[in-house]
Amino acid sequence: MRILHVIPSISPARGGPSTVVRQLAEGQARAGLDVTVATTDDDGPGRRWQPAGETEQRDGVVYRIFPRQSSFYSISLPLARWLHRGLRCFDALHIHSLFSFPAAAAARAAIRNRVPFVVRPLGTLNAWGLGNRRPLLKRLSLRFVEAPILEGARAVHFTSDQEREEAASLAIDHRPVVIPNPVEPAAAEDIERDPHMVLFLGRIHRVKGLDLLLPAMAEVIRQRPSTRLVIAGGGDSQLIADLRASACHLGIGANIEWLGAVTGSAKTRLFAKARLFVLPSYSENFGIAAGEALSAGVPLVVSDRVAIHREVTRAGAGLVVPCEATALTHAIHRMLGDEDLARRCAEAGRKLVAERYSTAAVTSELIRLYQEISA
Repeated sequence: MRILHVIPSISPARGGPSTVVRQLAEGQARAGLDVTVATTDDDGPGRRWQPAGETEQRDGVVYRIFPRQSSFYSISLPLARWLHRGLRCFDALHIHSLFSFPAAAAARAAIRNRVPFVVRPLGTLNAWGLGNRRPLLKRLSLRFVEAPILEGARAVHFTSDQEREEAASLAIDHRPVVIPNPVEPAAAEDIERDPHMVLFLGRIHRVKGLDLLLPAMAEVIRQRPSTRLVIAGGGDSQLIADLRASACHLGIGANIEWLGAVTGSAKTRLFAKARLFVLPSYSENFGIAAGEALSAGVPLVVSDRVAIHREVTRAGAGLVVPCEATALTHAIHRMLGDEDLARRCAEAGRKLVAERYSTAAVTSELIRLYQEISA
């Protein structure tokens, strides 16, 4: 089968969705599919220049990277022209995103060329996503642009039951399927755990709940002065400056280490060393970093807005709390103070990843879906 994935960006600066697309594409290539990813030259705050239609091949996947003309909506006319001409050569299309030019252009081209397609909304249909950052424009776009895309798709790919349920409240006709994101098994690291280290890893964005984590950690540190918080992730410089100022105001500036974006072996070492991973997001359609922590045997404290929180609870892989600083404080205290609980959560987390989130398992589910919609 020839499969095309379309996404606005594959830049690491864009966080989990871009990483997942590469994992999905590489897993499908290993399974014998002919896989292409079409995207723009977006690179977070900057741009990666590449001649229109230029191709790269990595790990069995062909990447076509097109220049964008606008950061707003990720407009790329060369991408749209290529889709119009080239999409008919593929058996199925997988669109990753909504509220973006690449998604709309790909869906239009698919409908025109009668190519079956799947849409992965990336959490854009949940309440937080629709209610923040240009909510009126999103509501209008949802009615006139996204709704026809969802109705025309052979399937809408959600990565958790919670994401599917939130989208169902919009009353847009669509066929939901739930297939989780893949989580790569953590590489073994001969590193001793730091019993005082709490880790947050992810894009620095207001949706991540760091405004809750800092006051929660201030109370934890007041009772456990040796505790330290490691924050790994890049993001808006002004937001990071504001968070640093807040930490100093709370009196915990000296207990926090700001690492910036961390990838590869450095990220693996962080997970290997952490005593606890915390993700108090206000909205998270899956939670890739939480999955990586589970794979590395790190117990979790996550909010009930991280979409895999039900799976975490059922597996006994961590503690789930509402988006409240007090609840977060209590959960962190409990996990740091109960070694037996932490050990049980770590073991359950590794088992959950192996059974549910492996790349092989996710690849098999997606291939079955592609075969079904293209039959």
